[in-house]
Amino acid sequence: MFTDTYMCRSAAEGIYPLRDMFPHFIAPAAPALGGLCLASRCTSHCPPGAGLDPLTLSESLSFEALPFYANTEDFYRKRALIYGRSKRRMTQLIRDARAVIVRVHHAMGADIARIARNEKKPLMAYWAGATVFDTSRSNYPGIHPKHFAARLLARWKHIQHRRIAAIADWNFFIDPVEYEEMGAPLRSQWVLPNLVEDHDIVSSATERRSERLEVVFAGRIYRHKGIFELLDAVKALTASGRMIRLRYAGDGPHFGELKDRIVKERLEGAVELVGPLRRDRLLPFLREADVFVLPSYGEGLPKTLWEAWASGLACILTPVGAIPTHVADGEDGMLVPVGSVSALAAAIDRLYVDEQFRLALATAGMDRARRHTWDREIAAIVEGVLAVAAPPHFKGETAL
Repeated sequence: MFTDTYMCRSAAEGIYPLRDMFPHFIAPAAPALGGLCLASRCTSHCPPGAGLDPLTLSESLSFEALPFYANTEDFYRKRALIYGRSKRRMTQLIRDARAVIVRVHHAMGADIARIARNEKKPLMAYWAGATVFDTSRSNYPGIHPKHFAARLLARWKHIQHRRIAAIADWNFFIDPVEYEEMGAPLRSQWVLPNLVEDHDIVSSATERRSERLEVVFAGRIYRHKGIFELLDAVKALTASGRMIRLRYAGDGPHFGELKDRIVKERLEGAVELVGPLRRDRLLPFLREADVFVLPSYGEGLPKTLWEAWASGLACILTPVGAIPTHVADGEDGMLVPVGSVSALAAAIDRLYVDEQFRLALATAGMDRARRHTWDREIAAIVEGVLAVAAPPHFKGETAL
C-alpha cells in the first residue's frame, strides 16, 4: 500500500509516523490479507520526541522507505529527482505484490496507478475525503502567483484523480461529495477510517469539573487549521468575563507565531501551548477537556474528531471535506462557517452557558464512535481487498 504519510526512522524508536495515524489504522489488516507492505516517504531527520507511536513490524507487516520530501511544494520543486529515485523501487514493489492500494492524495498517485496498470496488477484507490482541488482552494485562496499556480496544479491533479477512479478495480470512499466529483465510479465501497477501539470510548460524558470551560485543539499548528480564529474567539469570550481555558496540542510551522500572539495579547493565563502529543498521551489530554474545536479551512475526515467523540467531548468544526457528511449540526456536533471568529465565539459561548446541550452533543458523538469502531472498519476494508485480489490474481504474494 502506497501512502503519503510523513514517516520517521530512528535507531532508538524505530519507524513511526510524524502526525498521520493512517499507518496505525491499516496495520491490523496485515494478517488477514496474508501480508501488507506499507511504502511511504521517510526521513531520519525528525525532531526528538515528536511523532506518533512506532509501527510494530512483523512477518505480515513490512515497511518500505521511499525518497523523502517535506510537503507538496517541496515535492514539485524536486519532482524529477524524487520520481527518478522512486520509479525503479516502486515498480519492483508493484511487481512483487498481488495487489496495489494507493491513497489517492499521494503526490505520485497517478504514477503509481499507471505502473500498476502496466504491470497488470489489481488496483485499489483509497480516497482521503477531500479533493485536491477543494483543499488547494482553501489553502491557497489569494491572487499571489504562487497561489494561482497551486490551484492550476490542483486542477490538473483533479483530472488525474478522476482517471484513477475510472480505471481502479475498486475504490474506497469516505465522502459522498468526493465520490460524485470522481465520477461516481460503480466499483466502490464506503469505509470510515475511525481510529478508536471499544476500550478507547469513555462510559459517559462528564459534567464540567468547574465553572471554567476547558477547550482543546489537537492537530497541526498551521494557519489553515483556523488556529488564529480560535485564539481570537477565546480572547473575545474571556474579555466578556467568560471563564475559559484553551489548550493547543500539536506542532507545526506557525507554532512560534501563535506563541508570540498569545504573549502579545496577554493571554498566557487563558491559553496554553502543550506541544505534540503521542496517542498514549493525547487521549488522556482530551478526556480532561469539555469541548474540542477544529476550525479548519480544509480537511478530509479528521481522525481527531473520532478521538474527541470517544473522549466524551462536544465538538465544534467547520463544514469542510467529509465533515458535513458525518457531523449532524446541533445533534452530535456544531458546524460554524470557515474563518468566522464571531460564529466560533458564539458556538463556544453556547456550550459555556448550556451544559445540558453540551452533554447531549457529547453523548451523541460517543454513540457515533461506538457504531464505527476500528475493528469493524478494518474488517470491511479486508473484505473489499480480498474480493479484488482473489484468484486468479492471488498467488500468495504480499498485498501492497
